[in-house]
Amino acid sequence: MTTAERRRSPDGLNLVLVTLASVTSGAETRELDGVAVLRPERDVPADADKCIDAAHRRRRVLRPGPGQ
Repeated sequence: MTTAERRRSPDGLNLVLVTLASVTSGAETRELDGVAVLRPERDVPADADKCIDAAHRRRRVLRPGPGQ
């Protein structure tokens, strides 16, 4: 099943990922090595109080664990 087909017809885990992406700012679903993943990203401003020296964009990839 292609990524486009999976987005059109979500089931199980894919439905969860699509739902999470719809309520998470800057997130989208992708396919990584044949596995559906959630890829949120956000801008992080510089904040000396938190020892963040430079503004940057934080990207993560959330994927199911083994056996899920």
